[in-house]
Amino acid sequence: QKFAGVDGLLLEYFTSLYSTGSAAGELVGLPGGNGIDYFYFIDPASLGFKMRDGVWRIYQQQENKKVWLDQGSTYFYGLKADSVNPGGNSLLKSIPFVARVEQQMIHDMHKSMHNA
Repeated sequence: QKFAGVDGLLLEYFTSLYSTGSAAGELVGLPGGNGIDYFYFIDPASLGFKMRDGVWRIYQQQENKKVWLDQGSTYFYGLKADSVNPGGNSLLKSIPFVARVEQQMIHDMHKSMHNA
């Protein structure tokens, strides 16, 4: 197993966190309840949130239906999550805006060079 152990877990966690703005997964215990069997990651893009009884509940969209996830075994962390947006925000979300500003600056510099 190429990415087994804590190193693989951390690599996957931070890759998901910084590319999508969140990381999610489910911890599966051993049948006897005396340890951890495995942890598998869930694609954060497939997750949604709904407020129920004052608590955010997480569901996964699977083939046009909502599957509610077990609050006890599901882990979710969103960057800059708050009470309005528990899903978090991606650091890469600003790239389209920055690209538009860059293109506008290049266009303006081209116009000013042409007018000079």
